[in-house]
Amino acid sequence: MDLAIGWWILIFMVALALLVKASDYFVEYAEKVGLSIGMSPTVIGVLLLAFGTSLPELGTSIIAMLKQSPEIVLGNVVGSNIANILMVGGALFLVAGTTKFNPSQFKVELWLVPSTAILLFLLSLNLYISTWESIVLLIAYISYVGYSVRQSMKINRLISEVEPEEKPEPAKWFYWLFLLLSGAGIYFGAEYTIESILQIADYFTIGKEIIALTAVALGTSLPELFVSIAAGRKGKFEMALGNILGSNIFNILAIISIPSLLGPMDVPASMVNFSMPFMIGLCLLLVGIVVSRKSSRLIGALFVITYIAYTAGLYIADAK
Repeated sequence: MDLAIGWWILIFMVALALLVKASDYFVEYAEKVGLSIGMSPTVIGVLLLAFGTSLPELGTSIIAMLKQSPEIVLGNVVGSNIANILMVGGALFLVAGTTKFNPSQFKVELWLVPSTAILLFLLSLNLYISTWESIVLLIAYISYVGYSVRQSMKINRLISEVEPEEKPEPAKWFYWLFLLLSGAGIYFGAEYTIESILQIADYFTIGKEIIALTAVALGTSLPELFVSIAAGRKGKFEMALGNILGSNIFNILAIISIPSLLGPMDVPASMVNFSMPFMIGLCLLLVGIVVSRKSSRLIGALFVITYIAYTAGLYIADAK
């Protein structure tokens, strides 16, 4: 391995770390600015939690489309959803163990998670996602956000009737500064993440979608992983589960639709033949586990092992 490719691997790791950390700061200071202008904390939570933890996927997907590499977008989305269920969900089950929870609050999400996965598969059967199809996905996401905001506003009104409203604190100047700097960090992190993928894939003759399905997907799923582990340790299992479900919905409806507005998206046949059906199966399995209220460390261990086997299998198949 020569020095040039070693530098690109280092750039990939640094850029991905910058992307994830900048996204974290962006969400934090967007929340502070939102509160300062009088936005409801509940509405901010609904808008920012799944959006914020999926910001790295969105950033890399937009840059990938600008660089004419749509297979990275699909690989990032499908790979992130698989990582969310197997790695993030597995870690949550391992940390939480046998836990009692109420799945009734996820009625819409439990329906949308497998439905959006199946819809993406059906749209991809012709190995092509058109601009009009992406608009349909975007409208579906806007409708879901609208529903979530309305539900949150109802809850917020009930809370405000019991607790007096506090006057919002004016935004400090450095809130806006950190918001701009973190936005720039997301851009440059995404830019160099995608450029390094292109260089690494070319050097090792690895399919770009394989790197996107594995390294990028796992890296951009780190926010969901950290949030879920922290929530699981604090006994907030339902919050962590909601984060996983919401991120999967956001990935398909928003991260496919927004970048594909820049141009039509070609779909690799290998993804339609294996990774997408695998994702659908995992979505249905997760729904079954949630509905049956069966949370255990055994399930968590099996999920993590399955993810490791899936990732190894992709590289072995690509090497043949």
